Amino acid sequence: MKTVRITESFSGYPKAFPKGEATRADEVRYEAGTEVEMTDAYAELIVGKGLGTLASAKAAGSSEGAKAEPTKPAPAITEKQEPSA
Repeated sequence: MKTVRITESFSGYPKAFPKGEATRADEVRYEAGTEVEMTDAYAELIVGKGLGTLASAKAAGSSEGAKAEPTKPAPAITEKQEPSA
């Protein structure tokens, strides 16, 4: 399961994916700005179509597989610069 942040509102049929057999009762409305938990395959489809982005693992409440990138310190100032007049 993956958490997807919906960027464009749309309707979909996650229960029918990937079989393609859906009824009107299976329709789900996704609203922009919400975060939704969905199967990996359906999440990849939604992200691939540009309708959403994967939420960070930390935001999804799981640290599984999430590794923080090391931060680099700002470059040191080696010369004192006088303000120009």
